[in-house]
Amino acid sequence: MGLALTDIASALVWAWTDRPVGDPDLAGAPTLYERLRAELDRPELLLELSESRVDDTPERIAERFGPRRLPVAPHPENPADPVTAYDSGPLVVCAPYGTAFLRPAAVTDPGTWREVREVTGLAEDLDRLAPLLAGGGLARMMNRALSGAVPAGGYEADPRLSCPELVARVAEALGVGGDAAALYLQLAALAAPTDRNVRRWNGWSTRRHAEVRAELLATGAVLEAKRARAGRTLFLPGGWTELKAPHLPLETVKLTTHLVRPMWDKWIRSPFVRVLPTAPLHEMFEEAWERSRG
Repeated sequence: MGLALTDIASALVWAWTDRPVGDPDLAGAPTLYERLRAELDRPELLLELSESRVDDTPERIAERFGPRRLPVAPHPENPADPVTAYDSGPLVVCAPYGTAFLRPAAVTDPGTWREVREVTGLAEDLDRLAPLLAGGGLARMMNRALSGAVPAGGYEADPRLSCPELVARVAEALGVGGDAAALYLQLAALAAPTDRNVRRWNGWSTRRHAEVRAELLATGAVLEAKRARAGRTLFLPGGWTELKAPHLPLETVKLTTHLVRPMWDKWIRSPFVRVLPTAPLHEMFEEAWERSRG
């Protein structure tokens, strides 16, 4: 995905998941989303699936994705090495190397999406683009932001406001109060539930945060530790993944839900420029709770 599209998508996710609802500085976010949507809906736009290839012979690629073709300019350094681009609509696949591109404008219904994922073997790269497609996580974040589900001044990242019924279920299951249940969901679902962020989202003083932390720790559902650059002392049990700045380290299980794959140095593969939510936060809280129960 082009850098400009990635930057715009990242800014929108940040606006709708990390800022207070009704923040006047974010009034232009829906218009910015519509500009992004218009670009993604252009039939000419192709997004390269840079980490995957269709592993097949040129003849089979032609059968699977042809016969329609797109013109391809000769490679400036090797004009004698011809490439044929077969255009199936949702996908453009090049022979002989299997390089693939997604046309977002042609993936507007679940049936087409299932066919693309099943036929091509490009699932990881495709899933990384899914939040930006029509009806994907970003569209649902916009709809959520306009729904009024969370009152002005509150945060979607505070489960007591974004999914109070879930908080009540978690509180009953863990045998704790609503604040401790909310903290558990934040630790289970969010990539950066630092102490500073949690207090900002939840409106807690340092003292209140300490009380809630102790209540949750007593359940055994989380563990206490000191980990470099984490910005917190409570964690989910299980694997831990170190990421280099500007990314924070996090529980390994969260890499999948955030569609992140660490690469080298500070680089990651992600739908966005940082580790950011891929769906509305009330959905991610619910998913994290179901995962913890399963």
